[in-house]
Amino acid sequence: MSPRGSLHARARASRILVVDPHPIVRIAMQHMIAQELGLDLCEALSDVPADLESLVALEPDLITLDTNLRGGSSIELIRSLRELLPDTRILVIATHDEQIYGLRVIEAGAHGYVSKSESAATIIRAIRQVLRGKIAISESIAESLRTPSPARRERVELQELSPRELEVFRLIGRGLKTKSIATTLAIRVKTVETHQAKIKRKLGLSGMHELRRVAAVWAAEH
Repeated sequence: MSPRGSLHARARASRILVVDPHPIVRIAMQHMIAQELGLDLCEALSDVPADLESLVALEPDLITLDTNLRGGSSIELIRSLRELLPDTRILVIATHDEQIYGLRVIEAGAHGYVSKSESAATIIRAIRQVLRGKIAISESIAESLRTPSPARRERVELQELSPRELEVFRLIGRGLKTKSIATTLAIRVKTVETHQAKIKRKLGLSGMHELRRVAAVWAAEH
């Protein structure tokens, strides 16, 4: 058995579901993933099926999404996928560096946002980064997410968070929603909500959207 075969025999490869309306992109993604140890393309679709629940059977560890799906917006789709597949990571691969849209998909629950203009190596690196539980954002997108006031406050005041609050902040940055954080930390949802309220107060953040953005930027940098 080859070293590659032995590796796959010992550990299950991460299953990647590619969703992109452009055949050439699907072919390119299939080729890229086929060259990588530990990654396996489970399906390549031109769009998400009307019955989203049919995706459960594919057991994807990560879904890559184009930004031009279901009428041109993937925001609601991302939210629906996070509800249906809470343990599945989502990486949006955009046609352009759409900075405002990048912020919105992260707030919706995506775990990464990169441009199709990036190199194959950068896209694969983003896939692996997201699979490791991190946030992957193109530098040009990340720069737009660093609005001066919350970013500056986050760097100065993060030390004011308690160990548990910092843990909750880290999980928010990884894209976990309240219920998933409660499950991960084995605490009540109400307790997570209390920690979130304290974090927002200590960092001077106005709401959950701003908290998710600041946490995502922090997670992308650490």
